Amino acid sequence: MTKRLLVVKLVQMASLVAQQTAQAEKVLIFHPMEKNPMKPSTTESFEGRRPILEFKIDGIAKQELLQKVFVGNSIVGYKFPIGHSPRACWILELFFLNKSFIRLSSVCTQIKDWHEIGSLVIEFFPGEALENSINIEFEKHSVSGFYIESVEKIIYEDEDVIAENGIAFSSQSGLEFIVAVGESPGSVSFAAPNFLEELHPEIPIAMCQRKPLE
Repeated sequence: MTKRLLVVKLVQMASLVAQQTAQAEKVLIFHPMEKNPMKPSTTESFEGRRPILEFKIDGIAKQELLQKVFVGNSIVGYKFPIGHSPRACWILELFFLNKSFIRLSSVCTQIKDWHEIGSLVIEFFPGEALENSINIEFEKHSVSGFYIESVEKIIYEDEDVIAENGIAFSSQSGLEFIVAVGESPGSVSFAAPNFLEELHPEIPIAMCQRKPLE
């Protein structure tokens, strides 16, 4: 093989390797919002400061979520993907008497080294968007008599992070509907009045504090 032919072959091989590498990188790119309703992880850098991971709320301001959706309303139903369970589901949708609903999921954030923690994601949809759901088959359940008396956020705190990792609805009759970040990254776990399965949060509720949602 001549030197010139050898050079041509090497250039062709290098080009092929570059194309294969680019294709592999393209395959490994994760676009969570295209195929999944939640963003399961982030890699933010906090440079030694203790981050505060608040609820990620889309579609409405936090104050409006409380005043215009939760206060004076009732939870009338919920649904989660078929094959999932209250122990762990990628999505939970809560439906209210005024026809609006919220979609709950979670996001996992790397704090430092291998320390990761989840926080809650809440997406709001007004009544007219009721049919604007994602293309997933859901298991649906109805709830009766759950007039919302108070709403609390569940917060985990340690020396590295403060994370809003759950929300608790309390009814006038003393019932609770709790949604918290699940054990699997991106998931949520919930405890509903008519579902006897126990809550399986990433962080035990006993290790968290509860504060009124304001």
